[in-house]
Amino acid sequence: MKKSLRMKIALVLVVVLAVAGWFLLSAVWKTEEKAPAPLKILPDKVDLQARDVLYTEVGRGDVKYEIRAKTVRYLKKENTADFEDVNVKVIMPKGKVYTITSDHGTYDTEKKNISMTGHVVVESDIGERITTDRINYIDAEKKIHTDGPVKMVNKDIEIKGIGMTFMLDNKHLTLFRQVRAMVRSTR
Repeated sequence: MKKSLRMKIALVLVVVLAVAGWFLLSAVWKTEEKAPAPLKILPDKVDLQARDVLYTEVGRGDVKYEIRAKTVRYLKKENTADFEDVNVKVIMPKGKVYTITSDHGTYDTEKKNISMTGHVVVESDIGERITTDRINYIDAEKKIHTDGPVKMVNKDIEIKGIGMTFMLDNKHLTLFRQVRAMVRSTR
């Protein structure tokens, strides 16, 4: 019986050592396997990418910008920020507020210019509304412009045309060609 017990203990010990050796060898083999390349999060040119962004800046002449976007990619070398699902609020020195929304926007961080594309809507705080598919804002001139089709609506008139310039300081709107207007009766 003693011999049989010793044999069983020896067999159990051999099995335990074999299992332990197998675990050790498999751990060594796993560390020798080449680790996968790290996940590339940002494209090469992008210095910073963020989601659900609010960017605020006070520009020259106390004009304030609030840019909200679903995503933003900042490219330092190009001095640009590319926004997706963007909402820009331009607050003028006398308190007039313009909100510009679009699918995509590019902001020049040096010149403070903004180009927006895709379902562009410009709304003033008094209900004026301009719609187009592409628009540019030139900060130095406080000018919004486009070469594409545009529609402007307020409580009294609806105007459509091709190409537009809108000067924010003096509210001067110019439509360039194929202009049609419909005046609403004020009765």
